[in-house]
Amino acid sequence: WEAIDQFIVSQPLLDSISGIYTSGEYLRIFSPDFLLRKDQVYPGMSPYSAWRGYKFQGGFSDHLPVLLELRFREHYQPE
Repeated sequence: WEAIDQFIVSQPLLDSISGIYTSGEYLRIFSPDFLLRKDQVYPGMSPYSAWRGYKFQGGFSDHLPVLLELRFREHYQPE
């Protein structure tokens, strides 16, 4: 599977001097078991899609949610 979904962040969010910040280590793909199913063609798991072709399967999405954690710096004083 490919990771095609993205977050685009501006440079100030990556700088450690701002009040709100993030980094690549705070990015993850949310993949609990209920969003996955055994792939019928390839080894492993795949997203439990709502549709397979024209047939409704009752799933959620063909993409898994991407989570980005934003952190807040304590005692931040803007200039």
